[in-house]
Amino acid sequence: MFTAYKLMVLDAGHEDAGLGVSQLRLGHFPSTTESQTTITTIQSWIKKCVTAHEGCRTQIQYPSLFVCPKRLLDLSKGTLILRENIERELCHACLGHCWGTNTNVVKTTKQTLESFRTLIPWDQLSKTFRDAVEICRRLGILYLWIDSLCIIQDSAEDWKEQAAKMADIYQNSFLTIAATKSQDGSGGCFSETSSHYVAKLVPGYQDIYVRQSPPLFPDHWTQLDNSDYPLLNRAWIYQEMRLSPRVLHFCSEEVIWVCRTSKRSESGCNDEDFNDKNGFKPTLYGCISEVPRDKDQYTWHRTVQEYSRPQLTFESDKTVALAGLAQRAQIARPDDRYLAGIWEKSLPLDLLWMVWPTPKLRKQKITRYPSWSWASIKSQVMWDGTWSPLGSVVVREVRYISDSPSHMGEPSEAAISLQALLIDSSSLLPNHVTLMTMRSGEISDAVTAVENIRVEELCVYDYKPDCPADEQAPTRWPPTIGGFVIPIGVDVENSFQFSGIHVIKNHESGCYERIGHVNISHDALVKSKTKHFLGRLEKGTTSREPSREALRRTSRPYALRIKELLEGLQVSNIILI
Repeated sequence: MFTAYKLMVLDAGHEDAGLGVSQLRLGHFPSTTESQTTITTIQSWIKKCVTAHEGCRTQIQYPSLFVCPKRLLDLSKGTLILRENIERELCHACLGHCWGTNTNVVKTTKQTLESFRTLIPWDQLSKTFRDAVEICRRLGILYLWIDSLCIIQDSAEDWKEQAAKMADIYQNSFLTIAATKSQDGSGGCFSETSSHYVAKLVPGYQDIYVRQSPPLFPDHWTQLDNSDYPLLNRAWIYQEMRLSPRVLHFCSEEVIWVCRTSKRSESGCNDEDFNDKNGFKPTLYGCISEVPRDKDQYTWHRTVQEYSRPQLTFESDKTVALAGLAQRAQIARPDDRYLAGIWEKSLPLDLLWMVWPTPKLRKQKITRYPSWSWASIKSQVMWDGTWSPLGSVVVREVRYISDSPSHMGEPSEAAISLQALLIDSSSLLPNHVTLMTMRSGEISDAVTAVENIRVEELCVYDYKPDCPADEQAPTRWPPTIGGFVIPIGVDVENSFQFSGIHVIKNHESGCYERIGHVNISHDALVKSKTKHFLGRLEKGTTSREPSREALRRTSRPYALRIKELLEGLQVSNIILI
């Protein structure tokens, strides 16, 4: 059995060396990321970014720009002291790190605050903290922000105040040092390079070296591997990476540089330029400060989908760990209101989030958040489809009270009053139409004429419960819990479906609580789409656009008729809590 390796040629000066490997002019790989070679490389990246990157030099003029953090670690005198209430603008770095399970992490408390103003003992610092201090000093950065030392950890008031300013702290930093490879403070920032990534001279040649290609750094949050990049699987780090103007990722094999304009690596294998005008910048590197992009509702949906994937140590931090991004997104939505993770002017469509993928085990809801907010769920969520609101759905009132700044997303009271359809879940049929059942003849392929379809024949095409009660068949419809469905969105151009939420009534308050997401269709419409697909399979059709147009011609009339029927039904006054 053979293992295939991708080999890279270093300093190749020949058109064809006859080696059968990739010939790229790549630099030599240092044996450790602690080396002066690595520091010199980082300094070259910084110089290029500061002097030549227009997108990195031009700061969006936010009202709070250049506000200095309340506390910073002062490294200027060869010791480490905690400075407070600094009035002038200072160049500071931030540290992104995993706390891990070690409860002995050095931190500022009410008891240690006074002594730390004089000296923070070096021997109390974790390896990650010591490495970060060394990196700053070698780069000439004299001030560093570390959460555990710059926030009073046993003061709820101070923690809340500083958490609300997280956007300023990271976005106004010069750069963020990310201990990307380490799952706790003992891992540090620096690492030794594995021997097969170190260049070796090819026998018989004087100037040709080869090495195995190092791992590719992920472009997207969905590509992350827990074991390779433990830091990037922390929910808090998501906004830290999105807010920071520059990030130095200290990985297991090399250092990766990311700014708003480019990505660079010591190996050269992870280099990439981001073209904001003509290309797509991966969201792992995209900065939320790019305000024009954030006007799109899709941008926020994608942000929530990516953010809801990583792990949170404390579920109470669900919206707090996203507060910095919400604060920046608010700038692009000056007349909008942030409601525990969604936006008022995006109602009712922002209610159409769904759990994805469906969890195998039941997870309890987070009761501090309203049921209509994705923050109430301990799972990853997403929005699927390009929906338009049904004409029968009207947002009558949003009652939202919060004792903390709005971007913290922590309401003390939250209710949405809707005027909408309320359909008993038992009156919506389960969908039995599939490729298999139609191909086998189990289901008749006879399709009801458009003018003859009835609203009583509506079916649930797809059901995703927020917290599955039936672990054996969590997506089965109708669910044993009963309840009602509120149709909200319609797509008559692409999916030809309808989207809504599954709710149950709270008999004490008379209000409704969300418990799931549904896609609604009709037997005739599902058959029409399935027959079209089967016809394509039989003909072996590969052309996409003509087929799409044919599907639109057959399915769109059904979708429009169902929309007309739904919008003609009597609506109810509904309060969602």
